[in-house]
Amino acid sequence: MVGIYLSASAQTVEVSQPDSYGGPEKRISVPIDDLASIEVSRGRSHHTLAGLLVGFLAGGAILAAAISSSGDLAPIGAFVFPVAGALAGGLVGSGLGSERWEKVWNRPAEP
Repeated sequence: MVGIYLSASAQTVEVSQPDSYGGPEKRISVPIDDLASIEVSRGRSHHTLAGLLVGFLAGGAILAAAISSSGDLAPIGAFVFPVAGALAGGLVGSGLGSERWEKVWNRPAEP
């Protein structure tokens, strides 16, 4: 279950969940005994730098293939292929990301 933390007591945790159809939010009270753990979102991480590097290397590989097949390439091509690859990779990498979750509570082990 994913929700926005509202409050907690010794027996329950109350969260708010948006209605998937645009209606009012639902407030849900969950018994603590029903929970295995609680995790908190710490935001999203993006992979822009990794995309830049992969794109630059891919552009360099295209450049190397173009030089080996034709034996000659204008000097501007040596600049264009890696830079264009880096820009494309950076755009893709910035759109890709993953949410970072931190576990803040685990159910105590039963004796």
